[in-house]
Amino acid sequence: MIISSSSLRVPPCAKCGHDPNMKRGVLRTCIDCFLKGHHLLRFEYEVSRLHFIFKHKGTCSTECCYSNEETIRRATEIFNKEVHGKGFGDYNLLDNNCENFASFCKRGTPVSEQALKAMGIATASSSTDTPSSSTSKIAMFLSSSSFSSKCS
Repeated sequence: MIISSSSLRVPPCAKCGHDPNMKRGVLRTCIDCFLKGHHLLRFEYEVSRLHFIFKHKGTCSTECCYSNEETIRRATEIFNKEVHGKGFGDYNLLDNNCENFASFCKRGTPVSEQALKAMGIATASSSTDTPSSSTSKIAMFLSSSSFSSKCS
């Protein structure tokens, strides 16, 4: 029996039109397509230093952030530009991914903690002890801004 890949295609979402068979990267979808049956994890911003120290790594930040309304406006603006060719740019797993997009929309800085961890693992397993210049710059940014004062 031969099964063609076209017979395994999933139909587009009736709510938002998202086609799971198409491009990957930063996409506009409904919440159901986004979650794909998983539960939503919320990242907290502007937490106290004490809260930050005792929470699981990667769940919160002491950094200031934009309001929900401003975040949505920024994301929509960038996404609409993407549709017309001048948005967030080409997707790249380490340098320009969905976490970079979310971070840029919420904080104004396109940083991916997951990519930093991956680059750190790669750096630690390499033959040299010197991190790449891009990793160093990002790490310096994080260390200088991660413990900023509360927003006004």
